[in-house]
Amino acid sequence: SGIVIFVLYLYLLHITGDVFIARVVAFTAFSLKSLLYVFSLRTKDKSIWRSNLFSNLWLWLAVGVSFVVQLAGVYIGFFQQLLQTRGLNLNEWLLVFSAGLIILVMIEAGKLVRKMLIKYVH
Repeated sequence: SGIVIFVLYLYLLHITGDVFIARVVAFTAFSLKSLLYVFSLRTKDKSIWRSNLFSNLWLWLAVGVSFVVQLAGVYIGFFQQLLQTRGLNLNEWLLVFSAGLIILVMIEAGKLVRKMLIKYVH
């Protein structure tokens, strides 16, 4: 997952030439990745697409609160100064969510490969 976010960082650095923008987007992508990660890792044997995502409301609450804290970090002036961030535009959010989705698909592909290898060995 770190490689995906690092590639995103390098891409933005190359496109914009602005380390500040690349850093803020990578920071946000890393945070979002962690929030998506917990849903995929709830079970190592079952795909996220086949699990009941809404069975753990406490998890949703924790993810929601964490996402609000992340938003505060990039949109509220005090935290922008403290964390050296700024608000993201729509294209940057699309990149953040795309990176999160790529990482989620990679995790799920890893689960599938693991399941196939276990089936092959047995």
